[in-house]
Amino acid sequence: MQKIYGYHYIVELVDCDRKTISDTQLLEKILLSVAQKARAVVMGSYFHSLPPEGVTGVVVLAESHITIHTWPEDNYAAVDLFVCGKHTQINQAINLLVQECRARDFYIKKLPRGSSK
Repeated sequence: MQKIYGYHYIVELVDCDRKTISDTQLLEKILLSVAQKARAVVMGSYFHSLPPEGVTGVVVLAESHITIHTWPEDNYAAVDLFVCGKHTQINQAINLLVQECRARDFYIKKLPRGSSK
């Protein structure tokens, strides 16, 4: 029997607003809001600009983490949300993420994280 510890959501954001996904401070604010919407506990965050205009960042959660990597030149952002705990509201959080990045399309892969016994 497999014990599930949490779920890892791989979110592909397509045709995003270039200015939004180029703005390091704005993306940090957005991902902190996403964490709050998920009802997760934020332990810390770190975001960094990548030349010429990309961003990479992480929000560390008590429940695990949220990461983002952007390619503004392609209007694309890759986001990972790994959450543990039944209290998290991941669907509402992903909806906020899509809305705030102004993605015209998105794809989600959900992976259970656990071990077999």
